[in-house]
Amino acid sequence: MGKMQREKGKRGEREFADELKAALPQFADKIKRGLQSRDFAKVADVEGVPGFWFENKCGAKPNPRAALKQAQAAAKADQIVAVRIRDDRQDPFFVLPAEDFYTMLEAWFDLQEWVRRG
Repeated sequence: MGKMQREKGKRGEREFADELKAALPQFADKIKRGLQSRDFAKVADVEGVPGFWFENKCGAKPNPRAALKQAQAAAKADQIVAVRIRDDRQDPFFVLPAEDFYTMLEAWFDLQEWVRRG
């Protein structure tokens, strides 16, 4: 991978971390880019949200299936896997396994019910 692609990846990871900090201010002091090491240790692209493994892909045509496969292979069994994809000059979108989507959906509606009960 060339230097320009690595720099684009770093920018995308910083952008994603900033978005998460804005969306989840309660974790803002913990959210950061994962420090990628040369010893090939498995580290999420963005860390700091408990229970999640975040991967980030930016480029002309990132491959969502390959990114999801990479994230699933690296994540711990109890982590929800989410991949942020941003094609060049496009808005980002997320890819996640159906099982993780349903886990999040169930948690959302459990929370809504809890809030309604007051």
